[in-house]
Amino acid sequence: MIIAIDFDGPIAEDRWPEIGPMTEDAAWGLRELANDEHALVLWTCREGEALREACAWLVSRMLDSCFSETNANPRFAIDAYGTDPRKIGADVYIDDKNLGGFPGWKKAVAMIGAMQPQPPYPKTKAAEHVQKWS
Repeated sequence: MIIAIDFDGPIAEDRWPEIGPMTEDAAWGLRELANDEHALVLWTCREGEALREACAWLVSRMLDSCFSETNANPRFAIDAYGTDPRKIGADVYIDDKNLGGFPGWKKAVAMIGAMQPQPPYPKTKAAEHVQKWS
């Protein structure tokens, strides 16, 4: 599945414009979803320097390789549908601002695991992704 994940709230405690500490089980949850071959998209309102800081924060915690894209649709989805809309097309959106709030990583990973399986998506090579964040 394509899973769009907000940075402030689910990954780091929301202390905009600062970056808060990592939320409980975030590293575990991101790695679990990435290891299950989901395509994770970092989906955030941060841009410019604030986005670079968030990406550097993820790199420093070795979490950058969990993500296929940053604020962009995965290339394989663009190719499959022949369009690249402004809205990130995802099967699941993880955001603390959604109706009902963010249930936490343990529950989110369990809920996603219980969903109808989707075909595995192609993995983005970590080296290519790291270059995009530099």
